[in-house]
Amino acid sequence: MKNHITKRVIFFISDRSGKTSELIGQSLLSQFDNIDFQVMTYSFLTTIEDVTVAAEEINNQAEL
Repeated sequence: MKNHITKRVIFFISDRSGKTSELIGQSLLSQFDNIDFQVMTYSFLTTIEDVTVAAEEINNQAEL
């Protein structure tokens, strides 16, 4: 049987550099061989404006 590769966008969101969330996230994602992940990191989100912009971009990805 042919393996089907699923594509998913993953978002790492942090108020700092995001390195810890990326490290843990990549470790978790490595458990899923049949999924092609596109990783997007939003770091240094410290204001409501930063979070609003990130949320809009995430919502736009969800509509694709």
